[in-house]
Amino acid sequence: MKKLTVLAVLILFIGLIVPYNEYAAAQTDVWPPAISAAGAVIIDAASGRVLAQHNMNDQLPMASTTKIMTALVVLENASLDDVVEITPQMCGIEGSSIYLKAGEHLSVYELLCGLLLRSGNDAATALAIYTAGSQEAFVEMMNRRAQELGLENTRFQNPHGLPDPQHYTTALELARIAAEAMKNPVFAQIVATQKAQIPWEGEPWDRVLTNKNKILTMVEGGNGIKTGYTKAAGRCLVGAAKRDGMQLIMVTLGCADDFNSQKQWFDAAFDRYDPVTFLTAGDPVARVPAALGAVTVTTAQDVVVAAAVGERLSMVVHLPARVSFFSDPQTPVGTAEIQVNGQTVTTVALVRTDTQQRGSFAENLRIIAVNW
Repeated sequence: MKKLTVLAVLILFIGLIVPYNEYAAAQTDVWPPAISAAGAVIIDAASGRVLAQHNMNDQLPMASTTKIMTALVVLENASLDDVVEITPQMCGIEGSSIYLKAGEHLSVYELLCGLLLRSGNDAATALAIYTAGSQEAFVEMMNRRAQELGLENTRFQNPHGLPDPQHYTTALELARIAAEAMKNPVFAQIVATQKAQIPWEGEPWDRVLTNKNKILTMVEGGNGIKTGYTKAAGRCLVGAAKRDGMQLIMVTLGCADDFNSQKQWFDAAFDRYDPVTFLTAGDPVARVPAALGAVTVTTAQDVVVAAAVGERLSMVVHLPARVSFFSDPQTPVGTAEIQVNGQTVTTVALVRTDTQQRGSFAENLRIIAVNW
C-alpha cells in the first residue's frame, strides 16, 4: 500500500544586511510619487514583487497594450521566418495601421515589428489569423494563456485592443503579462527598438516604423514596452527600464500624463530599491530524507528580489517527508516562498542535487525498517 506523504514546512528567516547610511537619503523621499491614473503599478520583473500601486486590481480597458499578449501568443506558436500572405480580411482594420495590402508577403517577425512599433491593428489581425486560423480561435488562445498565468481579472475579445465591454485587464495583471513577454529575447529586442524598416510590396520604399514609446529616451535604462490609446481607455502605457541588473515594469491605465508619471516612479523606485540575490542556483537550501540517506535540495536558478533598506527577507520551504532515490534530479520536489517583511512575493521550485549523502549503517537500518 502506498503511504501518504506528509508535508513538512521549514521556516528560515534570513536578515537582509545592507549598509543603511548608503541609502539614507532615498528613504526620506515620498514613495510612491502622486499619480493621476485609473490604475497603476510598478513591479520587480524578476520576482513579480509589487513595489507600489494605485488601484492595481481594478478592471479597466487596455487599448493597444493588448498587443503584448498578442505578440506573446504568436511568439510561442509561430515561427519567425514563416511568410504570411496578406488576405483581404487582414486589411483595412480600424485604427492604427501599417497599411497592409492583399497579396503582400511579410514574415511573422516583420509583422511583429509592425505590431509592436507602429501598433498596427492590421498587423495584429494578420498575425492572429495566420497563427490560429481565425481571430476567434486566436482570442481563445489569448484567454487560455491568461489562465495559465493565473490571471483572474483579464479578458480578451480581440487581438488589437479596439473597444469592447468584455475586453479588460488590471494594471497588475497586465504587468504580469509584460513580465512574461520580456522573458522572450525576440520580444525584448523589438520593444527596445526605436526605429525599424520592413518591406512594402508595390511601393518604391520600405515601411519605416517609429516607436512611439518615449520611455526609451526619457527614462535611464528604458527598454520597453508598449503604448495604447482609445477614447474609452484613455492613455495606456506599459513601460520598462533596467538598471544595475534590475528590471522594473510599470503599467498606467487611463493616465493623461503617462510618460512623465512613469519617469517619476521609475526614478524613485531605482533610488529606493536594489536587486538582492536571495538564493544562488546550486547552493543547498535543505536536506530531505531518502533511501539510504538524504538528498540536498536547491534552486535551479538564482532568486533575485528588489528590496529596500531595512526590509527583512525570509523563506518558507515546503518539502515532502522523503523523496524517492530514483526520482529525476530535475523534477521539483518542493517549493520555497520568498517573503519580504512576512509577505510572500514569489514562489520558486526546489530540485534535488545529483548526489545523495549516505547515512550511517544505523541510520540506513532505521530507514529500511520505517519503510518496510
